Amino acid sequence: MHMSGFFKRKHDMDTVINDMLRTEISELRKLRHDLIMRKFAFLTAFMGTGAISIVSSAQASLNFSLLLFLVPFVAIAFDFYIFVEDYRIKRAGEFLKRLQNLPDISENQKIEGIWEEFVAENPDRGATFAFSVVTLIYAVSSLLLLIALKYTWWILTIWFIVAVLCEGAILLRHLTLREKLRKPTPNVDAMLARLSSPHEKEEDV
Repeated sequence: MHMSGFFKRKHDMDTVINDMLRTEISELRKLRHDLIMRKFAFLTAFMGTGAISIVSSAQASLNFSLLLFLVPFVAIAFDFYIFVEDYRIKRAGEFLKRLQNLPDISENQKIEGIWEEFVAENPDRGATFAFSVVTLIYAVSSLLLLIALKYTWWILTIWFIVAVLCEGAILLRHLTLREKLRKPTPNVDAMLARLSSPHEKEEDV
C-alpha cells in the first residue's frame, strides 16, 4: 500500500470526524435553545399561577402562592442543563480547533480552525451571565410577590439566599470548566502529535 493511499484514507477519516463534531455542535445548539425557551415558558406559568393568590379575593382550596417559592429553583435547574449543553458545545469546538494541527487538513477546515481559535480568544461572556441574570430577575420578582403576600421575612431571607448561592455555584462550576478547556491536555496532545507525524505508518505493501 502506497503512502498516497494511506494519507487519502486519513484525510477522509479527518473529514468524517470534523463533520461529525460539527453536526453534534449544531444539535447541541438546538437543544440549548429549546431548553432556554422551555425555561421562559415554565417560569412564566409558575409565576402567573403563583400570583393568582394576590388578585383573587376568594380562598382557594390550594395555595398557589407556594409555587412562587419554586420559581428560582426551577430556573436554576434549567440553567444547570443549559450550562451542560453549552459546555459540550465549547468542548467539541475546542477539539475541532486542535484537529487543525493534523496533516492533510483542507483549506476550509483550516479556516474553520482559525475561526474556532478566534472565538475562543474573544468569548462572549455576556451570554453566559445572561442566563443567571434572568434567573435572578425571576427570583427577585417572586420575592416581591411573596412579600406582598406577607410571608414571614426570615423564611423569605433564607429562601432567597439559598437560591442565589445555588445559582452562583452552578455558574462558577460552568466558568471553571470552560477555563479548563483552554488548558493543555498532555495525553490528548501527545496522541494528536503522533497523528501529525509524517513518519506515522510509513510501511508499503
